[in-house]
Amino acid sequence: HLTQAGEAFHKHAVQVLSSFNQAMDQAQSTPDAPQVLRVGALPTAAGYILAPVVEQMRQRYPGIKVQVLSGVYEYL
Repeated sequence: HLTQAGEAFHKHAVQVLSSFNQAMDQAQSTPDAPQVLRVGALPTAAGYILAPVVEQMRQRYPGIKVQVLSGVYEYL
């Protein structure tokens, strides 16, 4: 079971992921839209968190190229 804070976080995370998936579906269905998604992240997040997510995105959206930019906050 999740704590109250965990439940609140989960609720927002589900909404964010749903919105993201809708945006990706729309981008992929628009023929003249750029097919590159650039994501910026801190080095730790880019390696541990984003790597598996990017792989899933490449499988789900094969027509969209994903570029991960890794760096400090000021750079991103």
